[in-house]
Amino acid sequence: MLSEFVLAAPSVSTITPVTTFSHGLSATVSGAGFGVKQPVAPIQSDYITNQSAYISTPNGGSVPVGAGYVWNRKMQSVNGGDVFFRTDDPRGKQAVVYTNEWSGDARTGAFTDFDRKNVCGDKMYLSWWMKPYGDLKNAAISNKLTRLVWDIDDRSDRNYVEYVWNPFGFGGFSGDIDSGAEKGISFNPNDSSNIFAYLWWEDFGVYNAWNRQEVVLDNSHPSPNITLYPYATSINIWTNNAKFFPSTQYPTWVDAPVFRGSLYPICNLGSIGADFSNTPPEEQPIVDFVDIYWDNTVARVEICNNQIKNDATHCEIQTPHTTWSDGTLQITINQGLFVDGATAYLFVMNADGSINSTTANSTVTFSGGSSDIIAPSAPGGLNVM
Repeated sequence: MLSEFVLAAPSVSTITPVTTFSHGLSATVSGAGFGVKQPVAPIQSDYITNQSAYISTPNGGSVPVGAGYVWNRKMQSVNGGDVFFRTDDPRGKQAVVYTNEWSGDARTGAFTDFDRKNVCGDKMYLSWWMKPYGDLKNAAISNKLTRLVWDIDDRSDRNYVEYVWNPFGFGGFSGDIDSGAEKGISFNPNDSSNIFAYLWWEDFGVYNAWNRQEVVLDNSHPSPNITLYPYATSINIWTNNAKFFPSTQYPTWVDAPVFRGSLYPICNLGSIGADFSNTPPEEQPIVDFVDIYWDNTVARVEICNNQIKNDATHCEIQTPHTTWSDGTLQITINQGLFVDGATAYLFVMNADGSINSTTANSTVTFSGGSSDIIAPSAPGGLNVM
């Protein structure tokens, strides 16, 4: 687990290697105030070609799931659903992405991971990149991009809390313990009604382009209304590194939208991708997605295009491996959409959410190098195991 004492702000003294800072290679970051992350690896870091479970990733090949693979299951709508590999439209150095394009009328193409209860905690961090080929706001309310779920096993016991991010915004509902009925969640801590709540009209970034989405849920705060709710869950959300919730346009309540089910720990990624259902086919856009990073801590490493992280418009998350001590950590370099020769700035965030100030010691230049290696193309809809 992470250190429980208050951490000093991180500082970076050296990054090696410097002359061969290339996609897919390992780098060591030295400094202070990183904290101790254990386990070092996140729950999931998936940009496809970093996964040894995939023997091949042909264009149009159906993504295998289940035991021994990256994801447990795929979401299914009444009209079916599938997730496919795409290699004809890479995301920068990431040569393979996921897509729902060949899922037929359903256009459901998402993964679900309900069965990782060993990762329960009071925080969840989720980052992923998404490229929508159509206006998501034209889609119906049942089209979802992700579900973040509290302590359930496939919703079978109807005792759960679930946050949903869909084209209309970010909302929540719960399974009632007594009646088994689904009820909405009010985000006002002084409201005990069961109204299905949405916090804003969504802005997904730029269509026909790659956009990074991030969510942080924190269930560790005392509730402002302890009588109604034992805990408050704060929600923070970013698109393309711009924080749009909480904001002056979409304010939160006492830094914590609250719901009555917050006794439950945060455990599962209910879905990620194009979790679409009961929408007319003409309203179902193609969505590519990749670089899914999921953890139960905010401690992470990012490389951004600005010396001040909050002013950056482009950041790439890095995958830690092997070592994360207070003074040393290792990452697998993820160049993503940065071009060869680009100068960027490395940020270490510790478990408290503090980050380093940038100096010459935390500046990197991508030296070039190969993109991810991909398999030959295959006809759309081919099952690849």
